[in-house]
Amino acid sequence: MKQKFPILLQLASFLLLAWCLLRIGSLQEQIETLQSNQSSQFSNLQGQISGISGQVERSLEEGASLLASFETEYGQLDVSSGQVTLTCSLVPKVMTPDTAAQLICNGQPCQMERQGNVFVLKLPIDLYQETIVEKAVLLRQDKTETQKLDEYFSPRIDYLPSLYANWSGTGRRRTAGNTSYDWDGTVDLSASCPTECSFSEPVLLVYIDGALAERLTLEWEEDAAQKLAEGNTITAPLIGEWELSPGQTLDFYLEVKEQHNLLYRCQLEHMVLDANGEPSSEDMSWWGMEASIYSEQGKLLYSPF
Repeated sequence: MKQKFPILLQLASFLLLAWCLLRIGSLQEQIETLQSNQSSQFSNLQGQISGISGQVERSLEEGASLLASFETEYGQLDVSSGQVTLTCSLVPKVMTPDTAAQLICNGQPCQMERQGNVFVLKLPIDLYQETIVEKAVLLRQDKTETQKLDEYFSPRIDYLPSLYANWSGTGRRRTAGNTSYDWDGTVDLSASCPTECSFSEPVLLVYIDGALAERLTLEWEEDAAQKLAEGNTITAPLIGEWELSPGQTLDFYLEVKEQHNLLYRCQLEHMVLDANGEPSSEDMSWWGMEASIYSEQGKLLYSPF
């Protein structure tokens, strides 16, 4: 029995150690769970505090505002005139018989028409330019008050699609002293449409020294125009050969017509040759460039440059 006692003691010690380790592991899990719950509760509390702070800030701003309401709405798009009507209406918190109102738009005062307790302004704004309604001015016989608004309007972005093109590949002289230049690569084209839109199939325009030299149809994937209108990126190979002389310039554009008969042109490449027929320091690469917009008659309406 005396011989077995040390063995039994060791076994008991081992079991006790195992039990302690299990308890320690369980306690560690409980501590980690508690820390996680505290962190989650703290995050929730921070969110609630931020929400309350935002509500208080908005309430203070509304309380300090001179206006009970200010609303804006676009009218019907008129692509032919390049304008859209922006209707602004405001209601002052304090209305007296002699109250008049103005809006300061792009730095210019615009008189509002009083219709009962509402002031209304119908403002024709440029489709291709940004308009800022900076502030409202309330005029009375005894005082003039202003309310900051800083409302920004970009009808081109709100109404019309935006197109972006990218070209990846190589364009180089075939051999030294040769006037033939080879291009081999891929064109990507994507569109962002704020409303339903449709496009023609894109074509490649090749300009040499600023004059249109070629108008080429690329091998786009099937239903490319429809896929573009649905927001998908479409691709096509760009492979060709052009004859150029020293000092000349070469430009590639993609051209697409959308449903309002506006022409979108994305610049893909701009190459300037020096006196030796090599690309000069004026050579520029165009990657992911937004399209310029032209009228059907070729008048430039919008340029991202």
